[in-house]
Amino acid sequence: MCYSPPPNLPYRHLSAKYGKLEIRVIARSSSSYEAPPSTNVSVVRFDLDNKGELIQALKGHDVVLLTIGVGPSFEKTSLETIDVAIEAGIKRIISSEFGNDRINASPAQRELFSRKVAVLDYLP
Repeated sequence: MCYSPPPNLPYRHLSAKYGKLEIRVIARSSSSYEAPPSTNVSVVRFDLDNKGELIQALKGHDVVLLTIGVGPSFEKTSLETIDVAIEAGIKRIISSEFGNDRINASPAQRELFSRKVAVLDYLP
């Protein structure tokens, strides 16, 4: 049995804990993601090759939560996003380290995690 939480559940949880939040989802221009209704979530689409668009989308925010999927361009895209976030004045950058057990990783997982560790090591 699979459980899929309602799409606005994380927002409701964070809002209940911290008060009203402004959440901006920065999505690739090709993404079909839509913000959950009745939330204070906005979606800004940008072209990965347009650094200026991303800087403008990030300005005025405090935190970037990287949720970049692990694929061929994971490390490159993550490092570029971190650089842009720093340039935009972001105070906190959280890398996509959700659910990973690097301590007990298999040899195959270690190769994948080596790219994640490179991103973590790059964070200021």
